[in-house]
Amino acid sequence: MASKTVSIIGATGKTGMWAMKGALQRGYTVRVLARNPDKIKTVLGTLFGEEEASAQLEKVIVVKGGIMDEDAILELFKGADVVLSFLGMPASSDGKTWVVAPGVESMIKILKKIVAEGGVPPKLVSMSAMGIGDSKDQMKAANYIMGRLTLWLIIPYMLKDCFADMEASEEMIVKEREVADSPLNMTIIRAPVLKDKKNYKLDYTHTATDRPYTIVPPSDTARIGSVFLDRQEVAGGFLDCVESRQFDSKTVTVLRKS
Repeated sequence: MASKTVSIIGATGKTGMWAMKGALQRGYTVRVLARNPDKIKTVLGTLFGEEEASAQLEKVIVVKGGIMDEDAILELFKGADVVLSFLGMPASSDGKTWVVAPGVESMIKILKKIVAEGGVPPKLVSMSAMGIGDSKDQMKAANYIMGRLTLWLIIPYMLKDCFADMEASEEMIVKEREVADSPLNMTIIRAPVLKDKKNYKLDYTHTATDRPYTIVPPSDTARIGSVFLDRQEVAGGFLDCVESRQFDSKTVTVLRKS
């Protein structure tokens, strides 16, 4: 199997960091975007331990910049096979501005620029959430009480702006996918409520048959094991899209197996 080059946006975040760990464990060439490159070593220390952090850091190409820095995004994207984007909560550093839709808009612009220059754009896999669009029935099916509470109370009142931001980002991607003969390959992965299990370690070298999660279309309400999913498992679903073409240019949901 040829080695893949994977670029990660949000690698210092609570979910994206697990994708960075899994990408390294799978032997991918890993690039990450970071406003503060020093933070990458700190995160690697958390993931691998302080003794191994320096060795792992040597395997990571750090591109300094933010999601709205076009030069940095172009550097991050050029030559990559797949880009994994974990933009989402929390908001940007000011605590008020949601960044998913502006970030997706920025990424699409760079993908089109690569095409215009005669290059091959990487596949983009973008983070979203269950409960958006045609996945509302999945949220209800996840748990009779918690699913409905999330859908009818938490999302519209506590997470209204966050979900509006993610929904807008989805609409941008879908619009581009509907363009005839579009050269852009963009996948949306929705996830249920995220959690962090203590002392839980997912084996990112697992095969498809023994993974604890599954990836299903939004219409599938029968295989939902829980309204919750560990962040490590969400990252695993993203990483599976690196090798697999099964979910290319689709909107899917990653779930705990029932």
